[in-house]
Amino acid sequence: MRTKHFVHDPNELLAQGQALVKENSDIKFAYRVSMVNLILSGMSARELSAHCGDGETTLMSWVTKVDTEGWESLRSKKQPGKPSKLTNQQIETLKAAVLTDPHKLGYEVWDGPTLSAHIKSTFNVELGVRACQKLFHKMGFSLIRPQTYPSLENPDEEAREEFKKKIIQANEDPRQIIVFQDEVHFQVQTSITRQWALVGSEPKVMSKPGKENVSYSGYLIPETGELIVSKPTWFNYETVIQSLRDFIKQAPIEDGKKYCMVLDNAPWHRKAIRLIWTEQNEEYQDIREVMTYLSLAPYSPDLNPIEQVWRITRKDVTHNRYFSSKTILEATVDEYYARHRKPNQRFKNLCDFKCFRPSKTAA
Repeated sequence: MRTKHFVHDPNELLAQGQALVKENSDIKFAYRVSMVNLILSGMSARELSAHCGDGETTLMSWVTKVDTEGWESLRSKKQPGKPSKLTNQQIETLKAAVLTDPHKLGYEVWDGPTLSAHIKSTFNVELGVRACQKLFHKMGFSLIRPQTYPSLENPDEEAREEFKKKIIQANEDPRQIIVFQDEVHFQVQTSITRQWALVGSEPKVMSKPGKENVSYSGYLIPETGELIVSKPTWFNYETVIQSLRDFIKQAPIEDGKKYCMVLDNAPWHRKAIRLIWTEQNEEYQDIREVMTYLSLAPYSPDLNPIEQVWRITRKDVTHNRYFSSKTILEATVDEYYARHRKPNQRFKNLCDFKCFRPSKTAA
């Protein structure tokens, strides 16, 4: 028999509690709700205490809380974690330090151990390596593989901004279809990158010795993500011109439109441009009729999304994989590119990048 005086109808409370148990995934909360349900069903707190291990006082306090404060009062309150050993100002100071060259501060590289040492020497605060790795993320950092560019000269920022303006204009012109072009070699010799492996294991991949490779000239259409390739035996101005004609045959353009071909500053590209467009040689009239060109800003491979196609190809197809012959490598890469010959979202997404957006610093 119930001896407790209730503020709310016990039967209504019981119905609510039974529903909560069915729909809730919080185990501790569901347990407390179940205990209260049993008492509301008529079981005495003393009897229930003997079975569940919780004291009568605890059980009845849960019942009282539900009656006066509602079911949500049975949820455990989230406990605050340990207070940070570093102030917000110290974290901002650390962020500025990590953005500088580590060699200027006497370190080889920024990582967990060096950040821990820097915090100790700068603020006299002990912070473990794992905590420092988490701190990198808290400060907004992530492990990102940099892109390389030729060391002969730094990129010309004015030329980069000018290229961006021209590519945006071409992209907005309904009479032009932008195409990014580039060449690449894939080596038969195995290329290595990180992979998931059991802790303590030493994964190995066979590699064919030698310098055999397969060459591709690629054309990426940002509008659709289509990739069209040809396979010149070598890269010179003659193979570039032939490759352009092969592209035109594989991707005929509708009347009234022209391809805007983005070419980098490789010597064979510069000579092809001079012969086709600068000198206006008659024998290349067929190319000029359907195609104009735009030179990529010097030393700016990051503005050419087809560079990412080569990177993804290595990741998906060639890294950590043994090829016993050039023929097998070629067939594997051919099959991969054949799947991306049609419009596809994956390569299209690669082209939704900064060269199609005005610079934040541009006026």
